[in-house]
Amino acid sequence: MKKITALLTSLIVTLSVFLLGSCIGTTNTQSTIKRRKPATKILALGDSIAEGIIGTDPESERNNYSYLEVVGQINKFSYENLAIGGSETKHLLNYILGEQFKDRTNPTKPITKADVIVISILGNDLLEHDFYKHLDNSLKTPPSFTGYDAVLSESYKNLDKIVKQIRKLNSDATLIFQTLYNPIYPGSSKLMTPTCRQYIRDNYRPGATEEDFYDMTSVLMDRLNNVLFRYLEANPNAFEILDVNKKFDTLHKNDSEKLERLICDDDGHPSNEGRAVIACLLQEWLENNNLATHSSAFYNYKDLRKKQLTRLYTDTSVDIDSTKALIDSAKIYDEVNDAYFDATNNISPNAD
Repeated sequence: MKKITALLTSLIVTLSVFLLGSCIGTTNTQSTIKRRKPATKILALGDSIAEGIIGTDPESERNNYSYLEVVGQINKFSYENLAIGGSETKHLLNYILGEQFKDRTNPTKPITKADVIVISILGNDLLEHDFYKHLDNSLKTPPSFTGYDAVLSESYKNLDKIVKQIRKLNSDATLIFQTLYNPIYPGSSKLMTPTCRQYIRDNYRPGATEEDFYDMTSVLMDRLNNVLFRYLEANPNAFEILDVNKKFDTLHKNDSEKLERLICDDDGHPSNEGRAVIACLLQEWLENNNLATHSSAFYNYKDLRKKQLTRLYTDTSVDIDSTKALIDSAKIYDEVNDAYFDATNNISPNAD
């Protein structure tokens, strides 16, 4: 009898420990990991950065450089790009409300069907609203942001309405807003013009360097991007942030010549390489959040770039075989990009 009692006691203790451990494990998993189903449909909204037309060279390669299309292809997603060049937050809001761009695809159904919605916006809220005036005011002692903050206040209100309208149409989709990068690379002349540079040196910073001009513009960019971060702080889990600005800034700080390669010669839009960086940043985010599978996507991305090499650079000075070998040996997306764009930098592709 004592043996039976001891055995039962042992079984009860063991079962209790097992159940307790199972409960603890389940609770921790649920509280720290957000479960997501793999995506199958991805949608882009917003401005010309997401639209992916301006700066693509040659234009026939848009689907292989524009980041929405690249991510769609390598994951074999269903994808649709409804971004509209020149859009400010007010235009995007009116578009998803059906009040503007009525000649374009109605976004209601694509929004309701999407698993992932990626949005690039905010840039034109700055560029189309007295950029130089705000830059000038930011350089004064003390700096003044009154006018700029008034613009951003409207951006914030529009953002709030955009998020609410999208959530009204689709409460389940993963919603991603991307930050805006700083496009002022050393020697850029379209946005930070020579006249603007000289004005700054004459009135504020006599010895201003190229890096100083980058840092000056970063003040405005950080304030702009903070619209997203402030909104998310006030509304946790409203959306995700893809920090393109941080990625571009890191690449710039690691290599002072890199930013020029990431920006189109209009000093605003991303270049082919810049779009590839955004595509891979988005892809890595999707993989890290269980919305995409690394092995197949990585293989497909390598294959996409290798096919481009053959199609665009046969009979040029690009060493196609050695570049393909570097791509094949790459362990991460950045290494694929480095191999492809280092080899093709400043070499004109074959004509369409």
